[in-house]
Amino acid sequence: MELRNLKTFEAVCRWGSFTAAAEGLGYAQSSVTAQIKQLEQETGCVLFDRLGKTPTLTAQGAVLLDYAREVLSRTDEVLTRLADKEPAGLLRVGAFESVGAAFLPGVLSRVKRDWPGIELTVSTGDHQILDELLYNDRVDMVWTCETLQREDLHCLASFTHELAVVCAPDHPMAGKRVELEHLVAEPVILGEKSCQHSVLRTLEAAGLHPNVAFEITNAWIIRQMVAAGLGLGFLPLFLVESEIQRGNLKQIWVDGLEPTMWAQVAVHKNRTVTPAMEAFARAVAEDEMVARYTVEKGPCR
Repeated sequence: MELRNLKTFEAVCRWGSFTAAAEGLGYAQSSVTAQIKQLEQETGCVLFDRLGKTPTLTAQGAVLLDYAREVLSRTDEVLTRLADKEPAGLLRVGAFESVGAAFLPGVLSRVKRDWPGIELTVSTGDHQILDELLYNDRVDMVWTCETLQREDLHCLASFTHELAVVCAPDHPMAGKRVELEHLVAEPVILGEKSCQHSVLRTLEAAGLHPNVAFEITNAWIIRQMVAAGLGLGFLPLFLVESEIQRGNLKQIWVDGLEPTMWAQVAVHKNRTVTPAMEAFARAVAEDEMVARYTVEKGPCR
């Protein structure tokens, strides 16, 4: 079997159609069709069910896909090691919005200074957007917030960051220490559940449920809404510390609650980890701002 044909087969599976694979690989659709037919002749198996608009893998096709991805991954790894080059080339990074805004300037400066051969592009978004970008091959790696280690991702670096319970300056709880029961009596503005898992888990274990006034994925909007007195927020300390110092927000300490969020730099498990990816993960792990707001660093879960 030719590597070219296996790569095309894997692309059809990843992108979901012959047309999308042809566009992504820069081939004519007829070339993609011909390569798949050649694979089917070589294996003696029908690899796709073509009855509908979208090709569906047959059982034999699913078996071949596992082998194809393993072969392609190992081939890329061998070529990378043989080349033994400095990290270089295009690296497409997807970053969680709040993490990116706080830490990317320093990390990107380090990458450009130490590895000038890396050409970086950055996309930001919430958890759902980052997943879509990764699975549609629009980014090579993600810096995201997770509840726990996912089986579909290969973690390169991980960090636990402190969350702060914050309120408007004139809130009755401002600057005080309260019980969990008092917390759930107040309206709260929930953000990404993956980032606030530790809070929700603690409340659930105590048999308590937050009084959710709003659910918003954008942490910057939540910060403004909290300052306007629309509810309490559970936000990363790196996002609200300056506002607390300015007096625009006040922190609340809650007995029995140590709110944290877990973030990771990761690639899809089927992607080969390149020197450029390793360099970016290293830049994140060694960044001073990241370290300042990290209560626990790696290993990956």
